Amino acid sequence: MLMYSNARGFVAAVLALYKYLSSAGLRSVGEVKLSSVFEEYVFREVSLNGDIMRFKFSDKSYIAKFHGCEVELNAIDYEVSRVVEEVPRDLFIVKSSVGGRVIKLFVSEGAKVVKGETLLKIESMKMEVEVKSPVNGVVERILISEGSDVKVGAPIMAIRIGG
Repeated sequence: MLMYSNARGFVAAVLALYKYLSSAGLRSVGEVKLSSVFEEYVFREVSLNGDIMRFKFSDKSYIAKFHGCEVELNAIDYEVSRVVEEVPRDLFIVKSSVGGRVIKLFVSEGAKVVKGETLLKIESMKMEVEVKSPVNGVVERILISEGSDVKVGAPIMAIRIGG
């Protein structure tokens, strides 16, 4: 189990996992255990898409973005809930209408969008579902990435209305 005082060990384990998956050419693994003399790290539902790795650790979901030997780690649940709680009136939160896997993002942060424009596609039950912008504005924040799994009603994007 992770000793929270040893964040350096956790980050080292995340880097080791990324290097292992990359070198082995694996895109997903159900469970991986990494051990050191002092600790054991158990990663579940691990998926790798380019330089982005998603995984569960201690029942929390994480996303890791790799930049060479550096890693940017975010606890997904915390980031999404923080954004939803602090929503200004001119910010529209786009929520997923279906559960499934994000297969394609058509916009990026900072992009201007018009009502009805396709933002992304989600594969759900072997069908591709387009998520369209409900408002005119500017994409403020994207809370998911290609390859991520989403649940019905999950926040996926924030659009500044009118932008």
